[in-house]
Amino acid sequence: MALHQPDDQFTGSFNNPAGNVDERKPNRFHPPGCPGTSQAPLDNNICEQTLKKAILHRKNSLFYKTEHGAFIGDMFMSLIHTCNLGGVNPFDYLVALQKNSAAVFKNPGNWMPWNYQSCLPVNDS
Repeated sequence: MALHQPDDQFTGSFNNPAGNVDERKPNRFHPPGCPGTSQAPLDNNICEQTLKKAILHRKNSLFYKTEHGAFIGDMFMSLIHTCNLGGVNPFDYLVALQKNSAAVFKNPGNWMPWNYQSCLPVNDS
């Protein structure tokens, strides 16, 4: 098994060793073998932001005293992150769940972050 690419298969140059970097747009590259896509961004800010939330939660979870407390913390982290991804204010969502807890227990599927506003009583919205 070869650990490096043979010289006859090398497609780059000494100034451009990757061989696929576009000199006109240094922050973009042409992904090899991806039909239909001409360019893709080199940054992965969305992935980094998502990982940052998980890393912060892992750091904070060191201070849970019980397994049940850790479960509740995980549940709230998941709800808050889901609200953020859906463009819903997490604080307003959690307040609505508390104010309407009886209705939430009767039909929890109607109280997801993306559809709870249609279930709010007229005076709460």
